[in-house]
Amino acid sequence: MSRQRTPVLDGGKRRTSDKRFRSLRDATLLAVSSYAQYLVPLATLPLMARTLGAHGFGYAAIATATYFFASVVVDFGLSLPLAARLVAQVDDGKVLRARYRTFRLVIFGTVVAAAAGVYLVDAPYGVKIACLGGVAGGAYALSDVWILVAHRQFGRVVVAEWSGRILYLGALVTGLLSVPSPACVPVALALGAAATTVVSCVIARPSDGGRKAAGDALDIKEMLSLGVPAAASRILVTAYGQGASVLYAMALAPGSLGLYAASDRVVRAAQGLANPVSLAVFPGLSAQRDEVRSLAATAKRYTLWSLLVSLVASIALAALATPVTALLYGHDFSGTADVIRIQAFLLPFAVGATMVVTNFFNVIGDTRTVFLTTAVGLGMTVATLAAAHRTGSLSVMAGGSVVAEASAFFFAWSQVERAAHRRSRRPADAGHLSQSADYS
Repeated sequence: MSRQRTPVLDGGKRRTSDKRFRSLRDATLLAVSSYAQYLVPLATLPLMARTLGAHGFGYAAIATATYFFASVVVDFGLSLPLAARLVAQVDDGKVLRARYRTFRLVIFGTVVAAAAGVYLVDAPYGVKIACLGGVAGGAYALSDVWILVAHRQFGRVVVAEWSGRILYLGALVTGLLSVPSPACVPVALALGAAATTVVSCVIARPSDGGRKAAGDALDIKEMLSLGVPAAASRILVTAYGQGASVLYAMALAPGSLGLYAASDRVVRAAQGLANPVSLAVFPGLSAQRDEVRSLAATAKRYTLWSLLVSLVASIALAALATPVTALLYGHDFSGTADVIRIQAFLLPFAVGATMVVTNFFNVIGDTRTVFLTTAVGLGMTVATLAAAHRTGSLSVMAGGSVVAEASAFFFAWSQVERAAHRRSRRPADAGHLSQSADYS
């Protein structure tokens, strides 16, 4: 009997080792790809700060914020839930790809039309540059990177993402040196987004891996039903995360907004390291979507490790705030260092929330809990805005961003076991759409 068991155990160890190696490899590839979103802008920050000043940097921050908002609107919060369905072979990949592309093109056309309308009237400069950022973000959301992630084609993700980043970098540097204007930022973002979209759509292969899909594919009505809560939740999390500058512009003058945005760029760049890790383990955890208890335990374990690593990064970033600010921005942005020392401590909570939402709630399609999580974070951000408006303090705003991320994380963490218990009691055959969405 012992001779028969040993190969099985060895095989199990090899499979576990292979999975860990594959996750490490995928995380490395995605780090090269995803971190370019933050690394390339960080490389250009000294040029932006010195050519635009704090006032112009504030307008550029508004354009960048609307970039993220529009990417969520056009994506409609469906990329990760649909990727999970592809992993689980719920839909015909080719049909789903075509329908989702049509769905996004209609929304993107609306975004472009709205931007054109703003430029036809005498709108404020901040509104116009925000619309440019929106068009750029919408263009990026048309990409087929979600298919590449679903099929673990991470080398292709690197190719698609870096093609856009390189074009963005070249366009931004050329524009700022030729005509230093905040509008150079959204224009460069749009060019980079277009490159990523074109390349990803060409190289994506939505094959079914030789297996027959369980069904045809979601139709447009089902996409709307699945996407509304997902898109709403992502808009809310963008509102207190990468797109917060749009809200903060209501309480701060462009110069003060530029100082805050300078800190936010640095902190969000550090936070961006969570994205490749969470996406690398996403396909493997998606395969466990029917084993909810095991999935919950694994997702919580990944989350705790990420949180601990992020805490170390927070301490290091707070300690290095002064030299980092001087190196990137110069003496005109010296006030940014104080903001970084506070805002750095949102990292553990933001990274933890990303891990648990991406690798548990998005996998099981619990868009309701994702929405509530982001609503909690946004609620704290609104309270921060009210306090910052009264005090005019950037420190209050920085502290509020930490509280907002912490509130969202603790709420999401508290819902994992409840969601696992609810899903484990659900009948195995709950219908086609309910496999990806929780409306209870």
